[in-house]
Amino acid sequence: RSNNRTVLDTGFGCGDQLKVWLEQYQVNNLMGINLSTSQTEMAKQLIARSNLPDSAIVQLITGDCCTVENWKTVPNDVQRILALDCLYHFQNKQQYFKLCGKHLASDGVLAVSDLVLHKPIGNLFHKCLLKLICALSHIPYENLQTLEAYDKNLNAAGLQLVQTKDVSDQVFIPFGIWL
Repeated sequence: RSNNRTVLDTGFGCGDQLKVWLEQYQVNNLMGINLSTSQTEMAKQLIARSNLPDSAIVQLITGDCCTVENWKTVPNDVQRILALDCLYHFQNKQQYFKLCGKHLASDGVLAVSDLVLHKPIGNLFHKCLLKLICALSHIPYENLQTLEAYDKNLNAAGLQLVQTKDVSDQVFIPFGIWL
């Protein structure tokens, strides 16, 4: 069954998830914006090697997901915008939310996986430690917010927080064991 909805995948990496949208979900109109030139080229090669229907339209852009210029070809009625395991790296998350709010259809969905603070950072030591971790991980410190602050930023961009799911146990415990 064909899916004629437009899906915009921001921060798609090397393209594995693009292939999932095209093959498993039969998305016919797929757009993507990704910062890395080499990753975008790898994704284009992966898509070119895939056995896609002739009706599938794929447009991949190399650029910053937080820059207005990179959204010029994105229609104003996108049904799905995705940022999976990358949003915490974006340089201007509030600008990204504003762009999503502008381009998302009225019945559209923004789906993200992101890092959210359980509670505000209490003391100077923890704040300094978190800033160090962010610097080493290339995560802007300002991107780490509580769920309450996150919700306010979404609302300021014309978006509404509908559902959250805490996957800390499934992510951080295995990561800690790996370390």
